[in-house]
Amino acid sequence: MFTDEDLRRMHMLSAVMIFTAQGIPFIQMGQEMCRTKFGVENSYESPDEINKIRWEQKISEWKTVKYYHGLIQLRKAHPEIFALGNCALVRSTVAFYEDLGLSVPERCIAFCIKGNPSQLLAKLMQENSGIDIADLREESEKWRAIVVLLNPTPDHVVFPLPEHNADCVWMRIVDENFSGVKKIQGPLVGSVTVSGRAAAILRKASDAEHGESQVQLRLACVTDAYAVPCDDELTAYAVSLNMERSATELRTHLDLVARRQRFERSIPMPILN
Repeated sequence: MFTDEDLRRMHMLSAVMIFTAQGIPFIQMGQEMCRTKFGVENSYESPDEINKIRWEQKISEWKTVKYYHGLIQLRKAHPEIFALGNCALVRSTVAFYEDLGLSVPERCIAFCIKGNPSQLLAKLMQENSGIDIADLREESEKWRAIVVLLNPTPDHVVFPLPEHNADCVWMRIVDENFSGVKKIQGPLVGSVTVSGRAAAILRKASDAEHGESQVQLRLACVTDAYAVPCDDELTAYAVSLNMERSATELRTHLDLVARRQRFERSIPMPILN
């Protein structure tokens, strides 16, 4: 037996399916506020009590209304991804995980859509004439590819992310609670968890975001900046061991290193029997 929350989550999941599918999306009046006809499948002869729009549900179901709003915003902002012009373009742009050699959790669906940054840049330049073209180009590069992950099961599942062997960075823009064009989680590398009866949409990070994200990810993994030598420039930058440090910081660092070395030399080696 499904609870009201189960039905609401399935409703929002189905909305993601509609608004990420190619072609023209179609929804019924009141669908965004969980309109019901109380099980009447064909209500053309039913009274107003069955067919009327209960506008008060826009308040009680505001979370779902906002979720639809975010999905519509996402689709309208990126026709180069969600409104491809013909079948040949769809076939060359949309790829299911199975075709990419990626595993899919049981009963789930996952697919990737290539973006078109040059087409998006032209659109952004037309709509934002007063904004620096470098900023518009960076925004267009954030939409080089997206992945859509659909989990109809009641359990949390883990999806692999494309190009995980190359440490490709992804940003989540849709989850079970929020939708739209803004990042809500990231950076993500390798895999992502999707809640039960929910969807996730992620976009591939731009080159600039990728560099910044690598710094964040490496910094999160470093527990002691002075514990081990660091020959990697990116990690050195992340933990502030690069040459841009001030003279005082550098002297402090060298002093700490010298103290650690003296301490390690003072520890007697264990005698093995």
